[in-house]
Amino acid sequence: MDRWSILNFACKFCLTIRAGFVSLFKTIFHILKHTQMAILTSSRINNLPQTVKRALDILEAFMDSNEALGITELSRRVRLNKSTTYRMVQALRMRGYVHQDDHTNKYILGYKILKLASGFMNQNKIREIARKNYR
Repeated sequence: MDRWSILNFACKFCLTIRAGFVSLFKTIFHILKHTQMAILTSSRINNLPQTVKRALDILEAFMDSNEALGITELSRRVRLNKSTTYRMVQALRMRGYVHQDDHTNKYILGYKILKLASGFMNQNKIREIARKNYR
């Protein structure tokens, strides 16, 4: 399989699973929003739900865009100041969830999103359902 075939497959794969991502992130956000946390003593731990919410908000901002996003646009979309947005994006970038374009310095979703989608598809047997429907 040549590089273009792999790239074409990856693009089609991404488009196919985009709806699954939307559902996955909305479900995670819903769980985080409505789950009561146990009593926690550390103020650093108490900030965790807000940090997770912010990270998910940033990832969800990419779902509504077909183009790379800069820090200014991301901070506007998620209603955070630029420095907070920048720190969150850098954490996501270091873990592979977003990727920074070297030429524009804007960000796109990273390869780890595909790994999440793959796990989601395996757990929910989406491939089996798709194979049955395409036969």
